[in-house]
Amino acid sequence: MIRKIFGGAMVMSLTGAVILGGVFAWGASGSGDGSNTVGESDTETFYEGNDSVLGPNDGVYRLVGHVEMYNTGPDFGIQLTSGNVLITDAEEELDDDGLCRVEHFQGMVSALSPGIKPPGQTPGGNYDDVDDDPAQGLVYIKVLPEAPEACMGNEISYTVTLNANIVAMP
Repeated sequence: MIRKIFGGAMVMSLTGAVILGGVFAWGASGSGDGSNTVGESDTETFYEGNDSVLGPNDGVYRLVGHVEMYNTGPDFGIQLTSGNVLITDAEEELDDDGLCRVEHFQGMVSALSPGIKPPGQTPGGNYDDVDDDPAQGLVYIKVLPEAPEACMGNEISYTVTLNANIVAMP
């Protein structure tokens, strides 16, 4: 009988040690604080138009200027992705053929320069140094075939935009 009591006590002791030992096991953890600075990016964009005359209303694009984007920011590179021209104003002249409107004109930016432009460029920098060469595009505008004669002699206004991805430098 003593053996049964002793055996039962031993089984209970082992079971309690396994269960309670797992619950009361010692452990440790730790943590540390950290911080980082988020980088900055900045650009300067310049447009230089020429004295091109638009027309006739044949739907053919005419070169009207070029646009440059300099990466003046300190941390990231830029890579051109697209460009666009938004016709913002046309002198609305009415004649027998109709009204001249912004819808009678269309623009585009093409010949975007490839590659990633590094940070720290200076506008008007040394073009012999490829790192100072700005991101560039050519600007074209056309007069659409449905443009009435009322558009002849008018002046249009437009905004040229270059779009670029900001990329990490290796």
